[in-house]
Amino acid sequence: MTAHIMTPAEVLSTYWRHGTLPVDPVSIAQAAGIEVIPFSPGKCEGASGEYIPTGPSGRPVIHYNPTENINRIRFTVAHELGHHFLRHGRRMRDTREVIGNQNDFYEVSANRFAADLLMPKDYVSILINQRKVTSVEKLSHILGVSTSAMDYRLKNLGYYSL
Repeated sequence: MTAHIMTPAEVLSTYWRHGTLPVDPVSIAQAAGIEVIPFSPGKCEGASGEYIPTGPSGRPVIHYNPTENINRIRFTVAHELGHHFLRHGRRMRDTREVIGNQNDFYEVSANRFAADLLMPKDYVSILINQRKVTSVEKLSHILGVSTSAMDYRLKNLGYYSL
């Protein structure tokens, strides 16, 4: 477990095989000593995920909602990794509404972290500029994210029309 704030680029450099896509946030969590566990049936109550710095085993824990689609689960785990690596402390049961709250510093920064982790700027640039992948659907498939997440990321990176 790290004692300092880490950027998504530092996390990828430390815990991920360079150049491998899609980025697997569960593997990153496990490599960082974080347990990733689905919520027990009936325990998620509309929540997508939560981050607990010290779980029953003494290790950090990320819970996710196993009833959501795989792209949503991947983004949720990456978002909760953001809470961990940005040192936000315990984040209880993030619902879609909480995660999407643009007025909550912790949620906005965890969303940015997740986007940077799953859709690294350099990787997106290589896919578009060198490999000539210009379809949002194809990019989202390669990176393992939803088309809406990919579209939002492309807009943030300045790719307004492909």
